[in-house]
Parts: sequence; structure tokens; C-alpha cells
Amino acid sequence: LDSISSPAGLDTEAVAYLARSEIASSLRSRQPIQLCLLVGGMVRNPFLMPRLYWLDQYGSIQNLKYGAHGFGSNFALSVLDQRFRSNLSRKEAMELIRECFEQLRQRYVINSPQPPRIKCIDAFGVKELLNE
Repeated sequence: LDSISSPAGLDTEAVAYLARSEIASSLRSRQPIQLCLLVGGMVRNPFLMPRLYWLDQYGSIQNLKYGAHGFGSNFALSVLDQRFRSNLSRKEAMELIRECFEQLRQRYVINSPQPPRIKCIDAFGVKELLNE
């Protein structure tokens, strides 16, 4: 509904704060939303810049350079804490993502037979990456 009332639609920050508001409001309802999410996109400020927002089930929000949610997030975050740089090339970023998933395969009880679906958000849109 909000995108209909605004000709430009919602930007990344607006989507993140709308989600945060909905999660926080639902905490006081009979059926609270149990939702953790990452909201990513590009923001013009005045140049096109990437933004990533981390939201938890209580309505907390943080603007981060990288993030993870879920039971295995501690394993992924330990790799990201050590190896993330803001100037990674796409190839280096893919290698870092592979390393995160390798840690999950080694250290986490559940191992999915499906390969992860990885998407890249950049100034040209959203693109699914296929083992580049």
C-alpha cells in the first residue's frame, strides 16, 4: 500500500523501518510475528551505496556491513568477522560466502543437500549468482 501512495516506492531504509515497526507492533498483539530478517538494497546518498539492515524478532534494527540470522549464524559470523573487508571483489566475496557455508557443513548438525542460493544486489539490480 505504501508503494502505491508514493510514486518512487519505498527505499531500502523505509522498507527496513516499516518491517521494524510491524514487528514491534505485533509484539503487543495476540499473535506476534516471529521473524528475523536481513533487508538489503542500494541507497542514493548522494551516490549509490549498499545498505544492509539486520532485524530481530523483537523489532531491534541495526545497519551493518554484513550479517547472518539463525542457528548457524555464529559460525558464519565468526568467518565474516575475520575475513570481511568492505572492498572485496565479487570473486573474493563468493569465496568468503563459500567459506561460511563450509563452516556450517563442518560444524553444524544439519547439512542441506541443496546448494545455497546466492543473490547479488548492486547498482544494476538483483542477480542470482551461479558458482562464479
